[in-house]
Amino acid sequence: MRHHRDPLVRRLRVALTARTGPRALSLRVAAGALLAAAGLVISSGSPSWGADSDLAALSARKIERTEAMSDVLHAWWSKGASLGPGFLERVRTQALAEPQAIELMEVYIQAASTLGDTARLHRDLESLLAKHPGEARYVYYLGLTESQAEGDAHFEKALALDPEFAPALVALASLELSRPQPDFARVKERLLRAARLQPDNFRAFFTLAKMYETQGDPESRLLALRRGIETDPESARPRQALFQALEDAANEAQRDGSIGEWAQQTVALLEDLAEEIPGQSALLYTAARIRMSMNETEAAFGNLQQAVAAGFHDPTALQVDGAFASLRESGRLEQLIEQATANRTAQEPKLKRALFAERLDLAAPDFELPRQGGGSIKLSDLRGKVVILDFWATWCGPCRRSLPALQSYYEKKQQNVEVFCVNVFERDGGRSVEPFWKQSGYPMPVLLGTEEVAQQYSVTSIPTLLVIGPDGRINYRHQGFDPNLPEQLRWMADVLLDS
Repeated sequence: MRHHRDPLVRRLRVALTARTGPRALSLRVAAGALLAAAGLVISSGSPSWGADSDLAALSARKIERTEAMSDVLHAWWSKGASLGPGFLERVRTQALAEPQAIELMEVYIQAASTLGDTARLHRDLESLLAKHPGEARYVYYLGLTESQAEGDAHFEKALALDPEFAPALVALASLELSRPQPDFARVKERLLRAARLQPDNFRAFFTLAKMYETQGDPESRLLALRRGIETDPESARPRQALFQALEDAANEAQRDGSIGEWAQQTVALLEDLAEEIPGQSALLYTAARIRMSMNETEAAFGNLQQAVAAGFHDPTALQVDGAFASLRESGRLEQLIEQATANRTAQEPKLKRALFAERLDLAAPDFELPRQGGGSIKLSDLRGKVVILDFWATWCGPCRRSLPALQSYYEKKQQNVEVFCVNVFERDGGRSVEPFWKQSGYPMPVLLGTEEVAQQYSVTSIPTLLVIGPDGRINYRHQGFDPNLPEQLRWMADVLLDS
């Protein structure tokens, strides 16, 4: 068999994975014709022309988690160490109550290690190992706290206790992959074995994706990410990794002039994934945006209908996304916006749980900053109120997108809530701030920030929004643009004002 390395042919293969059934067959037949036209002959039934055949032979299984565990994991994955000591106490209590829950214990180990609470962590893990001396998972937990060499020894010991303990296989493969010259054959063998033993181990598939990326194999990388989505379909993490892989392919397509082919192939992949994995409304929404760029308006509208039916719950996106301007102007989105709003209402309890799982408990450094137009604001003078700080700059695109959402909240904010837009990182010494604000007509007060205040609040990228409670402690932190900001701020302020 002759293997093409032409970028267009490689990206065509991206949309094709080892599947069975009539739809898979029709995809393969259509793809076979295109690839044959490009000079590649496909042997019937052979997957070796596309993604790694060993990977293609694997299936994934959705991981099952309790709501409490999902909330903890979502909080850590989205906010990490910034969650602080309050989160650490929460996850420690939960992990020690359920030490057999490996994901939960892994988060406790990560949080304690990152926040420097290692002495108590080691006491906890040594105590668990003393109670369960012959169980692989407790040896594995200790290995996660050690140096690479000691971690290797612990993971090998865990496998000696239980040769089918998949997390240790993934850990050993990850350590090997981090070496300057990894043994890829060994990495692959361990990860494939882990995925066979534990088909819901999303880390096995994510680590496989990293291995294929390192090896320059985009087809297999995408298939591994696809399997990762299948294991964890409700998490944004695997989708974000998939979108990054697709963006990498788009950049390559832009360079070699085949962006149209990339768009067609990517739409096929996204629609295919959404058909096979329930609830993937974000994939369908993305497919609709790509179709609009291809002037396939009717097909894009069909994607949006499918997205809303699959639970898409961001009516604001449908109201403001420039990609769908023509559909809005024709009035065709009105019903979809209503349905997305209804979806949002139905999702509200779950969204609130996810929001409050990210709640922080950090001291807010005091400051006194000049207010644009005169006077100054001292944070400590606002004790007893909820204070919202939005760090922004005039040149920052995501900041400009976030300000209307913040205005929407500001105009209907609760009593005893103060909102300040803290200007930082201006490139012209701040000369553009006043004219920009006057021209925009925003009603929120502006504070003229300093690099020192930005450093005190660990603001390294903008926009960064912080919510400080009446007790002067940071309860919430968000980076980037989020169209759902107004309702999130209302929820958070309601809780803080009632506490």
